[in-house]
Amino acid sequence: SSGINAECHYGRDKVLQVMETLKDNTIDIAGICETWLRDANSPITATIKSYGYSILHNHRKEKKGGGTALIYKSSYKLAVFRSKTSFSSFEYTAATIRTNTVLKVLFVIIYRPGQMSALFNQDLDTFLSEISSKCDCVVLGGDLNIHFDHSNNKLYQQSLDILQSFGMKRHVFDPTHIGGGILDHVFTLSLNEQFDCITRVDNMNVLGSDHFPVYCDFRLVLENKHFKDIQYRKLKEVDLDLFGEDLRSAVGECTVTGSFKSVITELNNVTLKLLDQHAPLISKRVSVVNTAPWFDKEYRDLRKLRRKAEKAWRKSKNDKDLLVKYKDSCSSCSDLALVKKKAHFKKVIDRAEGNPKTLYDIVNQQLDRNQSSKLPDYTEDLPKLASDFNSFFVDKKEKSPDCDSALIPLL
Repeated sequence: SSGINAECHYGRDKVLQVMETLKDNTIDIAGICETWLRDANSPITATIKSYGYSILHNHRKEKKGGGTALIYKSSYKLAVFRSKTSFSSFEYTAATIRTNTVLKVLFVIIYRPGQMSALFNQDLDTFLSEISSKCDCVVLGGDLNIHFDHSNNKLYQQSLDILQSFGMKRHVFDPTHIGGGILDHVFTLSLNEQFDCITRVDNMNVLGSDHFPVYCDFRLVLENKHFKDIQYRKLKEVDLDLFGEDLRSAVGECTVTGSFKSVITELNNVTLKLLDQHAPLISKRVSVVNTAPWFDKEYRDLRKLRRKAEKAWRKSKNDKDLLVKYKDSCSSCSDLALVKKKAHFKKVIDRAEGNPKTLYDIVNQQLDRNQSSKLPDYTEDLPKLASDFNSFFVDKKEKSPDCDSALIPLL
């Protein structure tokens, strides 16, 4: 599995850049600090879901800024983890997921704002005491705003000592901030060495944040909740010369007697048997990932050009002109995604003209609002349903004497 630890202030354009980055790098789980989200559901969370991802996040309800989130592929099932203790020195979002080998992994994203204090180390010790025994492995990352390389700061060193005392392994050693220094960290805990973590700091700053994203490869296969079985052939590996000789020989041996239908059937059977010999069918189970409906061929082709520009830049070892070209490609992809999205929903709204229910569904989808049923759930107590239904009309009659008695059911 792959992950990313990043910091960004969500806006319309920024969320498109983030989601494009997740898609391009096939990120399974992303930890985000300083989301600046104000509501549990919003157009921003709707955009995230349109890319085939889900989001768990904690936002500040009474003031601006801050916020943490875990963004993950919708094909995975995460269980939210909440500590029994409330912490005032840091914000966090945590969730567990199982791997295909039934390992239980806890992902934690932490944001520590403000000045460093002894309270943070107390809270950190309490938090680690709780989570270290909850699962098989722990991945803890985020913007801790701690320079562990400043050995003269006792509070910083105390934080590192606490993390290491719980067996947490540090993985980031390159600068993660535009002004230098390592502020964003990734720590892992795996007592039985069930997995490893390889990190890479992306300092080209495509997202435009003052913090660089940190990419992680955990060498884990996460458990999917949605699968489908597919079959395919490795046609590119077929020896065309040998296949052509066998095909000519097989067709030459075919009889041309009988009806036209029988000849075609025999020819199909011969060629299919030959194809099975050179490129046998391979069965594979893959996870189902939702794709935004506006992802058309033009958009996919532009994404390919962007990936090509990125590879050329990385291969050049930091050529400035190629970096500018790559960043321009990123901006073009984000702009086109927005254009495609607008065009798609304009068509959907035009088709729904005169249908208020469909229009409301579209609005709710774009605002990521879940419409709960206003009807009570009586599926397991039908007699109570009948009694409450009758009482409602009886009360209505008593409150409105002029009400037609024929409207009151006799149950």
